[in-house]
Amino acid sequence: MGSRMLEKVVRWTIFTVIFSLLPIAASYVDLFFLDGSTTLAAVTSRGELYLLSFSFAAVGIGEIIGTGSGGKLIKLVVGGGALCMVGFCGFLYVSASNSKSEAIAQSFSGLSVVMFALTCVIATSCVVVSEVHGDR
Repeated sequence: MGSRMLEKVVRWTIFTVIFSLLPIAASYVDLFFLDGSTTLAAVTSRGELYLLSFSFAAVGIGEIIGTGSGGKLIKLVVGGGALCMVGFCGFLYVSASNSKSEAIAQSFSGLSVVMFALTCVIATSCVVVSEVHGDR
């Protein structure tokens, strides 16, 4: 991995992924001190991670759009994956935020962690592909 690409991925990870999780972490800490204990589901059951995933995937698409004609196949693969995540996470966010059942909210929370991790991989791949196959 080139120095410039590594720098871009580290910048993306710190200032996009980690900073976006700070409000969720703060909510977790706040609930922990208010209740004495809490769970990840308590702070993610309303679809917060789906909303972040939706945004990350959209940014990933933006990273590869208009980056030149090289690497068309890999751009289609990661861009298509990001587009699928936009659709899935958008739908899941609406469903989770409107859920009335606690059991369903717990299910949405668990799935949101998986979708968030997958979206981070896909969106970071978009960042890498834009750097490798983009115009310089």
